[in-house]
Amino acid sequence: MKNYYEILGVDKKATADEIKAAYRKLAKQYHPDLHPGDAAAAEKFKEINEANETLSDAQKRAAYDYELEHPGMGGFGGGGDRLRHPVRADQLCGDAARLRGAGAGPGGSLPLRRVAAGTGAGAAGGV
Repeated sequence: MKNYYEILGVDKKATADEIKAAYRKLAKQYHPDLHPGDAAAAEKFKEINEANETLSDAQKRAAYDYELEHPGMGGFGGGGDRLRHPVRADQLCGDAARLRGAGAGPGGSLPLRRVAAGTGAGAAGGV
């Protein structure tokens, strides 16, 4: 995984303004118009743009930082839609807790036999 902070030459705790300033400086330095026919400069320019696109967007940056700290755990890159819509573990657990709390039995859940028999909450005919 590329280290976008190193590409832009900024610290991981850099502010949005520091990232923007570093991006602008490097973009001017490696712009293809200043280096016609230089494939290395063109590639560096692409890397700089990619780094800026990720680090200048708070949601993308959070997903990227998570992946840096937890390699292979998801949250950034390689997963297509994960970058645009990362799902946090607390969101999943929160949904499960809400579902448990919606039931009719003790502890908030419906016993399986009542649901299978069609006598649980919401069944046609009720209890």
